[in-house]
Amino acid sequence: MVHPGVVKAYWSPDGSRILTTCDDGKARVFDAVTHEPVGKLMEHPVILVFAAFSPDGTRVVTASRDGRRGDSHKIGAARIWNSETGELLVGPLQHSKMVTFAEFSPDGRWIATSSGDGTARVWDAVTGEPVTPMLRHGANGGDRNGVQHLDFSPDGRQLLTASLNHSARIWDIRSAEGATAALIHHDHVLWAEFSPDGARIITASADATAVLWDAKTLQRIGEPLEHESDVIRATFSPDGSLVATASLDRTARVWDAGNGQPLAPSLVHGDHVYAIGFSPDSTALLTASNDGTARVWDARSGHPLVEPMRHGFQGVTTASFSPDGRTILTAASGGDVGLWALPVTGERVPDWFIELAEAVAGQQIDAFDRSKRVELRRIVEIKRKVLALPAGTNDPWRRWADGFFRILVPQPEEANP
Repeated sequence: MVHPGVVKAYWSPDGSRILTTCDDGKARVFDAVTHEPVGKLMEHPVILVFAAFSPDGTRVVTASRDGRRGDSHKIGAARIWNSETGELLVGPLQHSKMVTFAEFSPDGRWIATSSGDGTARVWDAVTGEPVTPMLRHGANGGDRNGVQHLDFSPDGRQLLTASLNHSARIWDIRSAEGATAALIHHDHVLWAEFSPDGARIITASADATAVLWDAKTLQRIGEPLEHESDVIRATFSPDGSLVATASLDRTARVWDAGNGQPLAPSLVHGDHVYAIGFSPDSTALLTASNDGTARVWDARSGHPLVEPMRHGFQGVTTASFSPDGRTILTAASGGDVGLWALPVTGERVPDWFIELAEAVAGQQIDAFDRSKRVELRRIVEIKRKVLALPAGTNDPWRRWADGFFRILVPQPEEANP
């Protein structure tokens, strides 16, 4: 895929095409198999911030800061394009500042845009006419109330917005009225997202926390999910059982979406973590970092599942699983786009088996490929954990473990002379 200066890349809903964007204002669609371009370039005047396919894959929305570099009045705009031909269909849909994000409603009828001008808007995706008045954070909008992200509820009736004024809000699209109570943080809210069933919300903030909320009562669920620096992304797993967070503290974390409890150890990179995403079956987490790598982890144990996908000294800006979960798409700040085939595996290896292999070897390899010694007594600890699990006669892993521990591992009292 030849698109000089590519900085982000996205899958189409069916995985047959790839959308790339460049900071020179150009976007392009490619065939995911042949890597040949589909249609012509989709061009904005200057900086292209974001792009996405419509739910049916027939259209593309792009968001930008229009107006030329150095202009005192920098307007922002979104545009809708035919994904096959690259022809402009609708737009520009304008804000008075950069458009930070844009999203199709689940049925594809509407487009929502968020902007640094402190507002969000909903537009008819066919005519480009406003569906709502400006949805303002703060009385007059403005830079201090800039809206950074938005998300439609799964039923398409509500819009969730995240703002620099330390709050997120839920809006009824038909009435354009905001919820009576805002979701409050102690610093900028950088991301906000509904759960797949619409019952919960996750917000991510520069106050170094993410927070789970009940979408109806707007009450917090559990304690804040804490990092050591800004939390810039937070997302639910497709099955809604997990939440992942990405932070400038160089880590990602996985949490129970029901109570906010941490599930896996911190997933460590060598620099800021910019992007996260679950596999379609919710078992794996993909992380992308400014350290030049993307990594795949077991979502519950935190064990790395494949070798790091490396882009040299280029920060990885986007990374995502294909819709079938077999391929990973990455894009890097220097212009590289990568397609990485995941190994085909059979039955999932239990977490304890990986821990046992490390204990037997006496070595554990961390996220930086550094070796750490594992004490031999760890085998006894793993034995206790495994034998406490329900014994299933049809579980070959457990049958193997019973034989291994019976023959090769002493009883706990024998391991502590």
